[in-house]
Amino acid sequence: MNTSGVRSLAAYGIDRRPLAIAAYRRLWVASAVCAVGGSFSVVAIPAQLFAVTGSSAAVGQSAAVSLVTLVVAALWTGAVADTRDRRTVLLTGHVGLVLTYAALWAQTAVLGGGSVAVLMVLVACQGLAFGAIMTTMGAVLPRLVPAQFLPAANSLSALVRYGAYMTGAAAAWGVTVVVLGLAAQLWLALAALVVGGAVNFVLSTFRNAITQALTDDALRGRVQGSLTIVTIGGPQVGNLVHGVAASVLEPRLVICAGGVLTTVTVAVIAWRVPELRHFTRQDSEGGGG
Repeated sequence: MNTSGVRSLAAYGIDRRPLAIAAYRRLWVASAVCAVGGSFSVVAIPAQLFAVTGSSAAVGQSAAVSLVTLVVAALWTGAVADTRDRRTVLLTGHVGLVLTYAALWAQTAVLGGGSVAVLMVLVACQGLAFGAIMTTMGAVLPRLVPAQFLPAANSLSALVRYGAYMTGAAAAWGVTVVVLGLAAQLWLALAALVVGGAVNFVLSTFRNAITQALTDDALRGRVQGSLTIVTIGGPQVGNLVHGVAASVLEPRLVICAGGVLTTVTVAVIAWRVPELRHFTRQDSEGGGG
């Protein structure tokens, strides 16, 4: 393959230039460790709740607990991040998450993992810590990398986040959720999860980059808090609805319905808000600070 061909292929690869910035590289490595560790709780907590209660509704209730604490943490931390040192807020959130994961291990190893109340308290602690981390991380990123690197930096961050979640559980989105619900073979279900995760990866990258580029630095904490509620809290609403619905309806039907609803919603938004389809880098000029 000639040199021009290599350069052409490289243009379609992941832009690693933000990793040359030491501050961003440290944040990215810390995020990778946190995401891989957290991915196991995505599977472990619902599995443990279902094993103890035998109820999908109980799993859904844990999502409601997570959602409430996430909303509180995102809104409060967003305001704090706009007035206090964001590095300190970020470190505090990570310390809280570490302590929560240590307690999750202890409640299984020491207490036998049979207490639903203890699990719900730890789910709440996880929601508080995770909401604080995601909000502050989004607010601090534009300070670490130049504006032209924001899409690449968000892409690398999304790669860590979704790559880890797909290792621990896997994320799905839109039409692929319908395929997942209809899949009769494991390989087809896994393929749907992989494609759904890839779509979510692209969505997360550009959603964050656009928001960060158009938001003034003095407001980024609060705006990122609202965005965290949508991006992280939204799936928790889905978990709650799916958990309750799956306790009275056939689970595959519930999964398919969620996929259809997502697909229709995205199509309506794309139709009603054409600016999203035509957004370019030039549109962000003059935005942010």
